[in-house]
Amino acid sequence: MTGAGREELLAGLAALAAGQDSPHLVQGVQSEERLGYVLPDPAGLWRRATRELLDSSPVFAEQLDACLTALGPHLRIGDVRAQWADSASVPSGTTEPAARCALFAVTVALVRTWRKLGVRVDAFAGDPVHGPAAACLAGALGLDAAARAAALGEEPDPAQPTWLWLRTPAGQGPDDTGDGVTYVELLPGGSVLTGLLHAYVNGADVDWTAVGAPLPPAEPFDLPTYAFQHDRYWLGAPERTVRQRRSLDWLPVARPSAPRDGGWLALVPDGFGDDPFVTAAVEALGAEGAQVTVQNVDLGSDDESLVKALAAGIADTGPAGVLSLLDADATPDGDGGTAPRGALATLTLARVLHELPDAPVLLCATDDTRDHPAPSGLVWAA
Repeated sequence: MTGAGREELLAGLAALAAGQDSPHLVQGVQSEERLGYVLPDPAGLWRRATRELLDSSPVFAEQLDACLTALGPHLRIGDVRAQWADSASVPSGTTEPAARCALFAVTVALVRTWRKLGVRVDAFAGDPVHGPAAACLAGALGLDAAARAAALGEEPDPAQPTWLWLRTPAGQGPDDTGDGVTYVELLPGGSVLTGLLHAYVNGADVDWTAVGAPLPPAEPFDLPTYAFQHDRYWLGAPERTVRQRRSLDWLPVARPSAPRDGGWLALVPDGFGDDPFVTAAVEALGAEGAQVTVQNVDLGSDDESLVKALAAGIADTGPAGVLSLLDADATPDGDGGTAPRGALATLTLARVLHELPDAPVLLCATDDTRDHPAPSGLVWAA
C-alpha cells in the first residue's frame, strides 16, 4: 500500500480487504517466470519522473550523467537536458534527435538504477525507439555505441543473439505475461516507486534499504504476531505514569465488562511485589471494586512445579478472573534459552487455564519499557 497519509493508506487497506483495485494498492502474484520490463512510454510522463529523480536520487543522477557524456560527441547536451525541463513548450514526442536521445539516456539510467537496487532484468518490451537502449542494457552494445545509434536514429541489428528485445504486443500492459515472462512497467503513471512496488509484488528482489528517495526516511517496526485491529482492552489508559513511559488505568468500553464477582487473582513473580508496574496494575484493579488476591510465583522452579503452583492458586481462590503480571520478570530462561521466563510462564498459565472446565477470564499485562531479550509477542500469543 502507498499513501501520503493515514487516509490514503486506509483507502488502500479497505480496497485490499474488499478485493478491489485502488491507486493506493499494488498487487501481484510471485511466480517462477522471468521478469520483463515495459520501458517508458515515449508520450508518457518520463520527463516529470526525470525531474523528480534528479532531485531525489544521486544514483540516478550519476547514471544519467554517464549517458549524457556518451551522447556528447553527437549533439548538444543542453538540447537534451532541455527535454525534461519544467516547461510546457517541450513537445511530447521523440522524433527529434534531442528528444530521442533524452529518452535513451533516461531509460538506460533508470534501468541501471534499478539494477543497483538489486532488481534483476530478464527482458524488455516497449516502443521501437528503445532499440539502442535495450541493446545497451542487454549487453549487445556498449554505452558509446548505443548512444551513437540513438543520436543517428539507427536500429540495432535484431539478429544479434546476445540480447532479448521484445516489442509490446497490441493491448499488452503492465503485469501481463507472455513467452514465459511477466512484464511490469518501469514508470507506471510516471512513478518510480510504484514501478518498484509492481516489480516487488511480482517476484523481484528489491533492496529497500538502498532505495532512499523517493521513499521518505522512516524506521521499520515489527507488527504484532496475531490478527489485530488496534482495539483497546480493559486495562491501559494514560493517566498514571509508570517509569515515565507506561501508564495504567481503567477504560470504559462498549462491550461487556470483565467479571468482578468472585474476586481476581493477580499473579506476580517473586521479588516484584514492589515493582511500580505491578503495584499500579493491582491498585487499578482494586480501584474498580474488584477483590484482588495477590499470589507470588516462583518462576525459577521447573515446569512441573510451576504448573502445580499455578493450578493450586487458582483452585484455592476460585477467581472470576486472573491478571497475569508474570511478564514483569524479564530474566532469560535458565535452560540456556533467551526468552524471558515471565513470558514463558504466561504461556504455561494459559495452558493451565485451557485445561479447566470453567476457566476464569485471563488478562495479561505487559510493560515494553523493560529491557526484554525477546518481544512481548510471546505474551500476546497466550
